[in-house]
Amino acid sequence: MSELRGKVLSSLRWQTAAKLGSQVISWSITLLVMRLLAPADYGLMAMAMVLVGFSVLVAEMGLGAALVRAPEADANLQRRVAGLALAINTLLYLILLALTPLVVALFKEPRLALLCAVAGLQLPLAALGTVPDAMARRDLHFKPLSLIELGTQTGGALITLGAALGGLGVWSLVLGHVGGSLIRSALLLLRFGGVAPRFALRGQRELLGFGGSLTVNRAVWYFSGQADVFVAGRLLGQQQLGYYTVALNLATMPMQKLMQIANQVAYSSFAKLQGEPERRNAALLRSVSLMSSISVALLWGLAATAPDLLPVLLGATWQPATLPLQIISVVVPLRIVAALLSTALVACGHVRDDLYNTLLGAAILIPMFIAGTLGGGLIGLSLAWAVAYPVYGLLLMRRACLRFDLGLSEVLRQLGTPLAGGLALAAAVTAVRLGLPELAIVLRLPLQIAAGGLAYLLALRLLDPSLLHEARQFLGRKPS
Repeated sequence: MSELRGKVLSSLRWQTAAKLGSQVISWSITLLVMRLLAPADYGLMAMAMVLVGFSVLVAEMGLGAALVRAPEADANLQRRVAGLALAINTLLYLILLALTPLVVALFKEPRLALLCAVAGLQLPLAALGTVPDAMARRDLHFKPLSLIELGTQTGGALITLGAALGGLGVWSLVLGHVGGSLIRSALLLLRFGGVAPRFALRGQRELLGFGGSLTVNRAVWYFSGQADVFVAGRLLGQQQLGYYTVALNLATMPMQKLMQIANQVAYSSFAKLQGEPERRNAALLRSVSLMSSISVALLWGLAATAPDLLPVLLGATWQPATLPLQIISVVVPLRIVAALLSTALVACGHVRDDLYNTLLGAAILIPMFIAGTLGGGLIGLSLAWAVAYPVYGLLLMRRACLRFDLGLSEVLRQLGTPLAGGLALAAAVTAVRLGLPELAIVLRLPLQIAAGGLAYLLALRLLDPSLLHEARQFLGRKPS
């Protein structure tokens, strides 16, 4: 095993172990919070995050990613990046404050003014951790980063729960976000140390050029990705937006966590392999296969069990979110594959290609979200996902394959086995639910999960035993 492969596998194992630990805690707390808060609280938070989420996404203008792939990263460069990140994020916070009245007028909700102002404090807090985070990723130091992620997720979730138990409503979600940012930056500085910021633009042209292109890409991606929330907020109101937001969060939460694991390791790894196309392509194809096999099991399992799972976890209040959750969950694995290919493009320096893909996605997704909401309300908006994302995903795959000199069929073959396994999973879960209609939900649900999991594993065993072998190899080694 090569040194890089060994580091990558160890990094992935640490990332996975930390994510599993943090998610057992944070998901449990999230489900408790969902029972404590009203759908309208989530709808109001979603409105605030249209502006705040965008500001957080473009924070530090991609300087951290640029520092990871820079040929050299001496102390002087680190100081200048730290200064730029702090200056940029502070400026972004001031811009956020200036734009908040527009958001208030857009959604006709005065409470958004203070919500946005407090939630935006994540920006200057996050800037403090830009350089230590980037340098740790550059050197593949994912063991301590994984532990920091565990502390951040746990701390933020506990803050949210405490505030929710205190009856703070939507402020529980805001304080959880801000508290998580503070905890993360503090842990990064304590573990890796900081550098004194130097506020200078000289010599930063290459970093700013890469980071600027990446930021434009992120901005377009964000607005196309948030178009559904914006449309729902304008046309459906807080209550329906709350149902949609919870369904979307539950469906994309596994994606977000999987992609955090994959992106943090894959970006550094693909950047190191950009001069070795054969190794890069082999790693990319196997990554697509592994990520799709995990995501289909999680997301199609979620979709299949949703009619019984949602009442057990969240109660009858959230029943209207069931069908949107099922529809979105079926499509999310394709979105995960598309995100993985985007990461590979950016890591290898093809930012413009990734920007083109993002613009194409906006042109496809936004009109579909509007048409779906106008034509079918909450369900129509969810169906827009099912129609738009397969089209967009295939077009993105085609462009990425051209850039990497891969055949589209090679990528699609990696999806065949997981999708077949997903169909077996869905059939097994449905058979249990329909075959035992009189059995109490709390007893029927574990049987559905067991039957679906067994059917999926058997399908993968029959169709591609090597995939299960590699997964066992990955999970069976202790992190080092």
